[in-house]
Amino acid sequence: MDLLHQQVLHPRYGAGEITGQSQRQLSVRFSPESMRRFLYPAAFFGHLTLCDPLCRAELEQELAQSPDAAAFLRQRELRRTLRQAERDRLTLSARRKVSARPPSERGPRLRSPSPRPDPCQKPKRRPTP
Repeated sequence: MDLLHQQVLHPRYGAGEITGQSQRQLSVRFSPESMRRFLYPAAFFGHLTLCDPLCRAELEQELAQSPDAAAFLRQRELRRTLRQAERDRLTLSARRKVSARPPSERGPRLRSPSPRPDPCQKPKRRPTP
């Protein structure tokens, strides 16, 4: 699909115009001094959005049929799963380290606060001797 001179929107850089396109890369000019390059078609999965609704619909159909796009989505999902598994592993490892330390090294135990007196109740009087 020919995307030259199409207007795009980026969440960080704002509105821009596609000034160059190759099989795997797009060049986008956001301002006279700001030129960015993006991987194609990966840029349209969360980074760039076409402003023209007709071109956007045509691009979405093309990407849905593209084997490269399907492979990209599978890889992205796999990376997310691996990152989440690594975070879970590190969290579990940190918990084990804390519980494996002797009580003297664990730090002070948190105690529940003592109940505060109800301001609506009359204070209890101490018996006089």
